[in-house]
Amino acid sequence: MTDDLDLLLSRPLDAPHDAAFAARVLGELGRMQARDDRIWAASWAVAACFVLALLPMTNAGAMVALSASQLATSIPFAIGIALLSLSWIYMDAGAAVRIGR
Repeated sequence: MTDDLDLLLSRPLDAPHDAAFAARVLGELGRMQARDDRIWAASWAVAACFVLALLPMTNAGAMVALSASQLATSIPFAIGIALLSLSWIYMDAGAAVRIGR
């Protein structure tokens, strides 16, 4: 009895036949993750729309509108945004070269 058991345990197990069960499970998990990501993005978009719709009705909204109009004509602000954008593009290009894209 123990010799048969030792012989049985010493052999490697056969690969399980799952009929692509693992692939189906991984596919379903990917679809669930994509759905959750879409719901998350949509909820943030709806929240942003509500904030933008209600903001002009408050005193804070009037102050934001005033400061936005002043920033729109500000040359130093435009230069700063341009430099931030260029540095981001430069860093992204450098990362792409290192990765080999």
